[in-house]
Amino acid sequence: GRDVQFDDLFIGNAFQILDQRAQGIAVRDDQYPFAAGDLGSNDVVTLYAQGNLVLTLNQLSKGKEAEPLARRLLAYYEQHNPSDDHNLFAMRVNLSNALRSQNQPVEAVTLLRQAIQAQEPIVGFDNPNIILARENLASALSGLKLNAEAEAEYALLVKADELRKGPETARVVLNRFLLAQALFLQEK
Repeated sequence: GRDVQFDDLFIGNAFQILDQRAQGIAVRDDQYPFAAGDLGSNDVVTLYAQGNLVLTLNQLSKGKEAEPLARRLLAYYEQHNPSDDHNLFAMRVNLSNALRSQNQPVEAVTLLRQAIQAQEPIVGFDNPNIILARENLASALSGLKLNAEAEAEYALLVKADELRKGPETARVVLNRFLLAQALFLQEK
């Protein structure tokens, strides 16, 4: 990802901002209470490395290659980790990115909603990872033409960004623009 600068908000760059790839979330290596035997290794580092390989493949626009590994890791985390585990959250977000890159937004939306629902009560709606997952969700909903639902997500993003950064930062202005776009599309 990249930081949004004020000059990004000019109309000439608007299409570039709106068409950015979904952002992923890194797995953390400090949260492995067990070995990765189900994935073909008993090395704890294997989970960390494979999780970050999924993230890297997504960043390289190789969602098709990332998807099978992300599915295996997600199945492992779902079996072994509590539902509110950060790495389970990260893998849901990262699998959703792989799916969106392959034009499979419906399953991606489901995964993003599950991820947010599990983590948000613990870390808060203004947590950077929740914000990132919500941005991905709002974008996916917009892509599916579910503008009322996208509007609700963008409204939460504006509220979270204002709380974290103040009302007039470039990110808040961008999310207000995206909220206005969702409202406009909903009226059509």
